[in-house]
Amino acid sequence: MVLLASTPLSANQLTNPGFESEFNEWKVQEKQPVSSVTQEAAHTGTFGLHLSGPGARIESERMEVVPGQKVTLEFWARATSNGLAVVMLVPYGGNKRPILNEKGNPPVIIVAKKSAEWSPYKVEFSAPEDATSFGIWIRSWTGSKGEADLDDFSLKIE
Repeated sequence: MVLLASTPLSANQLTNPGFESEFNEWKVQEKQPVSSVTQEAAHTGTFGLHLSGPGARIESERMEVVPGQKVTLEFWARATSNGLAVVMLVPYGGNKRPILNEKGNPPVIIVAKKSAEWSPYKVEFSAPEDATSFGIWIRSWTGSKGEADLDDFSLKIE
């Protein structure tokens, strides 16, 4: 008798959702470092992501998807100002390029609101017709001021 372990499609698809393994499975592409993994930025666990100003550019690993599947993104954030922390849910096509809207942006953009307390964020989106994978982009707008903490990301595909 053989038992096969399998992960249901509704389980969190991210390997390092809370930055417990620092930036493993996340790609940091910043001109000047503004992102760090710190204990002070943890919502749960030991570590979380801290943004200390504009110029953050972090991308998650990509997860496979088929057109029409429901993609659910959840995370927790707190920020000292509105608009510093921006989280984008990004579909990719077969050419491995992001599928952007008519304005050149990902179809789902969540802006963390000013709050000293941790706030939950959640969005659901259906995979576009030509999508083959999804990822998360974390950015901080140029010219934005303040600091933000993000943690406990969850990306579910069903």
